[in-house]
Amino acid sequence: MNTKVCPDCGAILTQEMIDVNMCWECGKILDESLIDDEKIEEIERQTKENITYDYISCPVCGKKHKPNTKECNLCGCNLVYNPQFDYREVAQLYNKRLEQCKKNALYEYDVVVISNKATGEVNSEEISAVIRDHAMNGWKLHTMYSNEIGKNAVAVVGVGINVTASEDVLIFERCIKKEQE
Repeated sequence: MNTKVCPDCGAILTQEMIDVNMCWECGKILDESLIDDEKIEEIERQTKENITYDYISCPVCGKKHKPNTKECNLCGCNLVYNPQFDYREVAQLYNKRLEQCKKNALYEYDVVVISNKATGEVNSEEISAVIRDHAMNGWKLHTMYSNEIGKNAVAVVGVGINVTASEDVLIFERCIKKEQE
């Protein structure tokens, strides 16, 4: 009989496992001293005596491993540092944050994009009108920035004009629910 067994977990090794020198059940890197028939008999005897391992599960993929396994061979998760959470503590923290979120002010935002003039100049009249209209409806200007779209070259009657095409982006903010004490 030419059966090989993992010296760590006792899994019967397939030819593929032997070819890559790794047990796919526990992640053990295999060497030349693969255990054969005697180890199989010992494992069968231990199984009959109900001697089993306490396997741990990978917190990421759920694969079972022996307790001394340092890294999951399926997803690579570090199994050495696996802190246990007190779920009541986590629930209390979550509820505390949820209550704070309920008390916080709520805002809505509006984004307005204004293209520059064909000459590349800022369209200040339109920007002023948009800010004025938004202010009349309770909005305040939160952020404004210019976004370069590209370069234009225009030739009119033999005169060339190079223009950088840009747009101005205005972001307005309005409080829809005030903060609670």
